[in-house]
Amino acid sequence: MAQPDLSLADTLVRNATWFADTPAYVADGRALTHARLLARASRLASALAAAGVRRQDRVSVLGRNSIEFGEVLAAGQLSGIIIATVNFRLAGPEIASIVADSSPRVLIADAEYLPLIAAHRARFPSVELVVGIGAPSAGEVVGYEEFIAAAPAAPRPGSRGRSAPPAPCWRRRSRCRPGPPSTRRPTAASC
Repeated sequence: MAQPDLSLADTLVRNATWFADTPAYVADGRALTHARLLARASRLASALAAAGVRRQDRVSVLGRNSIEFGEVLAAGQLSGIIIATVNFRLAGPEIASIVADSSPRVLIADAEYLPLIAAHRARFPSVELVVGIGAPSAGEVVGYEEFIAAAPAAPRPGSRGRSAPPAPCWRRRSRCRPGPPSTRRPTAASC
């Protein structure tokens, strides 16, 4: 008997159903259950859609491992938005180069990286919105919690099948010049 094709969105929905009260993420003394992960990721996907982000549009995320980082990844799985992660360990010019090359419509970043983003903002003409994790709304930055709270009610996610795009895997061409995302499904050896 053939196994049905399941997407990562299907896995999020199943885990929220079968393991609703089990932690999906634990970080910094906080825990987020599978049910809350699905609810918050759905709400984030809804907020991004209300901001004009559509399936196959890119959203970059720059941050350390956190519950919010996991929510961003899950929102991408639910919506078909391409989440382009940026390595926070890189130098400022490398980070700016990767963000510029990925041409995201939205940039979601930890508060500690907002000064770096502001310093290089002119290099990101595609970025229509900057969302700050752990930051209040101020100037061009919308606070992450405020962004989610203002979102329209999220519909119950359904199956997205295998049509959701793979996560981009950035290659390095030289020391400070990242390459374009790979078009093949990433493996541990290709990243």
